[in-house]
Amino acid sequence: MQNRYNARVTDAPDFDSLAEQLAQYLRPRRFKHSQYVAETAHELAQIHAPYLANEARLAGLLHDHAKSLGNRALIAQAARFDIDITPSERESPGLLHGKVAAALLPERFNIDDPAIRRAIADHVTGRPGMGTLSRILFAADQASADRAFDGVDELRRVAREDLGRACLLVAMHKLRYTLYKERIIDPVTVEVYNELLKQGHADGR
Repeated sequence: MQNRYNARVTDAPDFDSLAEQLAQYLRPRRFKHSQYVAETAHELAQIHAPYLANEARLAGLLHDHAKSLGNRALIAQAARFDIDITPSERESPGLLHGKVAAALLPERFNIDDPAIRRAIADHVTGRPGMGTLSRILFAADQASADRAFDGVDELRRVAREDLGRACLLVAMHKLRYTLYKERIIDPVTVEVYNELLKQGHADGR
């Protein structure tokens, strides 16, 4: 990905104002999901990295702001921002919504914080070598209060105890869901899964 993640936000975020702006881009259900993810990301940051609490809440709130864009619009925005499109993203353009959201963040919300943009870009498929904020958002997006799938209660518990293990569970869930839907598997998520296993985040069964 060729986006610039190189300028930090200096002003404290106005979450209420940002939420009002966000509501213009999302349907009510997706907007509510974003609020839940913001709460979960903030909670996980307070446990694992308190110094990232505001950034985590902000990333959670804005992570899906490009979700309402259609496939053609996502491809067009990716081209506009010189985002490299992988074969799996070409096949399933919805996978681009995180990268496109990261690219549009300065334009839509006047936010150019590199860690926040990186986390938003990473949250769809994950990325090998994810930093702490990216891991928090990757876990929070699936552990939020509105999620309901087999294993989500375990994920919520684990996310509070072991962020690496939680990310492994998220990668496993994404891979299982993709197989169930008979969709193209993004190899990046497989790389994330393998990396987390090698780092010792399996439960030892």
